[in-house]
Amino acid sequence: MSAVDHLRRIPLFADLTADEMVDVLRMATIVQLAPEQRLCTQGSPSDCLFIIEEGEGAVRIRDIQGRVRDVSRIGAGEVLGELGLVDGQARSADVVALTQVRAYRIDRAQFDRMRAAMNPAAYKMLRRIALTVSARLRAINSTVSDQIAPDDRVSRVTREPQAPAGRVSRVNTAPAARAPAQPSAPPPREPEERGLLRSVLARLSGVGK
Repeated sequence: MSAVDHLRRIPLFADLTADEMVDVLRMATIVQLAPEQRLCTQGSPSDCLFIIEEGEGAVRIRDIQGRVRDVSRIGAGEVLGELGLVDGQARSADVVALTQVRAYRIDRAQFDRMRAAMNPAAYKMLRRIALTVSARLRAINSTVSDQIAPDDRVSRVTREPQAPAGRVSRVNTAPAARAPAQPSAPPPREPEERGLLRSVLARLSGVGK
């Protein structure tokens, strides 16, 4: 299988024709890493994306105490940093090679030139990125919705059993006991994802800009 056919199997490039995929590969550079070398660093500018052709790496994050932990693994066929083509924000994690790694690198500046030239490949890739961000945002909204406790603030009036004739029944006006509210997890990434989606949609509409 050729590199073009292989890469078109990756969701980010699934909509591209063979000729469009060739255009993308023409602006890509090859990156080769030995074990323990970094592909990208947490906090550095996200100015490119990487397409892993072969090898395996670890995604690592550092907390505010400086402790490092692996959160996932990446391998052949995976794409890293596609949102860097949209917003250029700082990287959220380190990516370190665990084996010999060979990858394609596409710089944001080159991608912007492709977009300015109105190459359909750029807009098809942006559409795929928009779909990815939208799916993540929907997942976040669903998770947050599941964690929010039902509103139990409606007051209830409880009446005593019917009093004998001639006596006035009393109404219990004591406030109803509240069930302890379940803590709701704040959506830590939702504002970021919404901003990314707006950025992608703005770029999709900015033909020729």
